[in-house]
Amino acid sequence: MERGLSPLQAIMHAHRRVRNGFTIAAMDDISKENERILHQVFNERSTEPLDVMVERAVNVTESFERQGNCDSSFPSLDGSCNANGDAARSMKAYTRLVSANYCNGRDSPRCAANGGALPSERAISLAMRSNTQRTISNDVSYAFTAWGQFITHDIIQTPDVLGSGDVPCDCTGTAPQCKEITLDNDPVITFPCLFIIRSSSQLGQSGQGTPVREQINQLSGFLDGTTVYGFTSKHRNLLTDSDGMHLRMQSVKGNHFLPSVDMINDNGIKDKFSTSSALNDKGHAELVAGDTRVLENPLLSSLHTLFARLHNNAVDQLRTINPGWNKSRVFAEARLFVIGVMKEINYNEHMPLMVGNPGMAVMNSIGRGKSKNKKRANPDGHVPPSQDNPSIRNEFAAAAYRFGHSMVPDDFKSANTDMSQKRSAKLENNFFDPDLLFRDGAGACLRGMASMEAANVGGHYADATNHKLFKPNTLNHGVDLLAINLARGREHGLGTYHELRDWCMNHDDYGIMYNGLPSMQNGWNNVRNMYNNDGDVDLYVGLLMEQPMQNAEVGPTAGCIIVDQFLALRGVFSSGQLNTIKGWTLSKALCNAMEGMGSIQANLFKKAGTGQNINCNSRNMAGMDMTAWRDESAQSGTGDVGGGEEEDCIDRFGNVLVPPEGCSCKNAKKNKCPGICRDPKNNGAEVNIPEGCSCKAAIKNKCPPPAGFCFHKKLKVQFEAICGDGKANCKRAMKNSCSDICHNGDFENTLLTASKPEGCKKCKKCIQDIDFSQRKKKSGKKNGK
Repeated sequence: MERGLSPLQAIMHAHRRVRNGFTIAAMDDISKENERILHQVFNERSTEPLDVMVERAVNVTESFERQGNCDSSFPSLDGSCNANGDAARSMKAYTRLVSANYCNGRDSPRCAANGGALPSERAISLAMRSNTQRTISNDVSYAFTAWGQFITHDIIQTPDVLGSGDVPCDCTGTAPQCKEITLDNDPVITFPCLFIIRSSSQLGQSGQGTPVREQINQLSGFLDGTTVYGFTSKHRNLLTDSDGMHLRMQSVKGNHFLPSVDMINDNGIKDKFSTSSALNDKGHAELVAGDTRVLENPLLSSLHTLFARLHNNAVDQLRTINPGWNKSRVFAEARLFVIGVMKEINYNEHMPLMVGNPGMAVMNSIGRGKSKNKKRANPDGHVPPSQDNPSIRNEFAAAAYRFGHSMVPDDFKSANTDMSQKRSAKLENNFFDPDLLFRDGAGACLRGMASMEAANVGGHYADATNHKLFKPNTLNHGVDLLAINLARGREHGLGTYHELRDWCMNHDDYGIMYNGLPSMQNGWNNVRNMYNNDGDVDLYVGLLMEQPMQNAEVGPTAGCIIVDQFLALRGVFSSGQLNTIKGWTLSKALCNAMEGMGSIQANLFKKAGTGQNINCNSRNMAGMDMTAWRDESAQSGTGDVGGGEEEDCIDRFGNVLVPPEGCSCKNAKKNKCPGICRDPKNNGAEVNIPEGCSCKAAIKNKCPPPAGFCFHKKLKVQFEAICGDGKANCKRAMKNSCSDICHNGDFENTLLTASKPEGCKKCKKCIQDIDFSQRKKKSGKKNGK
């Protein structure tokens, strides 16, 4: 629990939980190296050919160890080996349907077409609120919206460029890592500005052959249960119970809850899953799941709980049916079952309500044999991903699939067995606060989710998200989610609404979702008049204000982007287990795994009272029939029938080690295998061994720096020998006493140098007068780490 944070610090603490996942050290190193390459190309004007630099960035991104076994019949954790070219693997860049639209053509947030400033994101948000009406959906429940959030967290998480470090944004406009949102006489928010931290990115190449910034997805882009299992082997192992088959749980009031941070002995878990006392003011134990956003709200936490319980129920059934399976096979099969149920719910229950008749007509027509691998370049030379390329589209991640934010209500509910209201709680007081979950249980929260109403998609956000997102308990406001979404789209260089609308309307497959230009909601003209011209309108603004398609929640342009994405992620089920999975719905999952269930909607996404109800005690809803998984070769009960993932070599910190051929797991755990070096005093953190140095010396930071570098003993980082080689010159550099060069003193992050000004005898006394904007970048790095 983080205590003593100011309101703004508490909000940024929540922001980091949303943006930064439970990664391994190699992934963090990739982000840093990618930023170094971007800086080299954009700021230092690299003399290397662009295609060489792009290839270098791609190689960096793919350099971390695969998280899972590519020779297995089960999907890897990080998306490795699931598609050609490892598309949609963790740490891959998003793809785009249209060209990036940056103000300077390569990396600065989008501006107006004439080069001028766009209207403030907060001003647009307030204008949308004042010019549109908030109406309640007649068709869907809040479960529809909550499921979209759960799926988002399974396939999308864009890390901040700073990772979990300090936030330099101070509303002065001087920090290049920040995208600030101006506030002019704001009616609610008292901060000097709002801001987002820019997304971690990779160097890309436009259709015109110019360099562009392409943001990174740190999750596997596949629907593969990341929310339940994580996307690294270490995370999965920390979530797995001591029997190697079940997921860890704790008992609260007689029911199974997700494990708390105190149950898992890992500093990384405590760092990434802890919350601020300014939000979690009751001091409840923080819960741990496959995704760091698990505590964002109590209904989301309950969905995580549902699928963790479903996994454990599947384990119990599989052990009974196949007593001869080893623990790895049982875990892998239970995971595959959970993934199958998630896909079934998403494609057969959620999608039809989301994209309606027009969207499903496209989905079904392409599913009946239409080619999915067509590639057609846009007129400007940009080649969008083919329909069988599972990479996440930037327009989907940063705009189209955020439509559900406008549907979120101000009040959350829990419900009794008969679906009557048990308790109501303000959402503004429940961000990263699991109080409702601990008081009433996951079953009551999910019944409340099914009974709650959702707003129609539009420009009028609820107070809880328009003014009070991540509101600390010591303040009467938070931040603005709509403004943040607009800022994120501009920061990512998304194409405009007109660019995406025109691309979709002219697409061979998606054009049938349109009947001429889309009809727009009331208030559209007033909102678009805030821009210099119609071509400047943000993609997200246009998507929210389109009238929905027939029997859909979204308009045709959002539908186009969403259909394209889920076509790419659909995949194919096989074997006799398909029919069993096809019988699963979200309602059946609740009936199977949640306490206190009675009669609920047959389709939980439909508004209560508008469709058929089912009884959880009925024959087709109760229990879990896994007979299709029966393996005749696994009936002996010896527990030695494999077929799942190979037995992992796991150290006492939960790290998965991969011993080289000829070296045992036992020796790997003792750092006695070539290429394996872990620091036992730092939770088994991976340590790089410089050439000519030993693991033992590397752990103790006693490896000599390579030629041309110095070692800062106090900070334990290497930095370039800017004063020259040798101990004496290194000492001068540490004291900022080089004869003709000064530096900014930031050895741990970015060491910037500049020529010493004329008349300056000591750098420290004239550093305020030095302009480091025309600087040379010297990267510091941990010695051996």
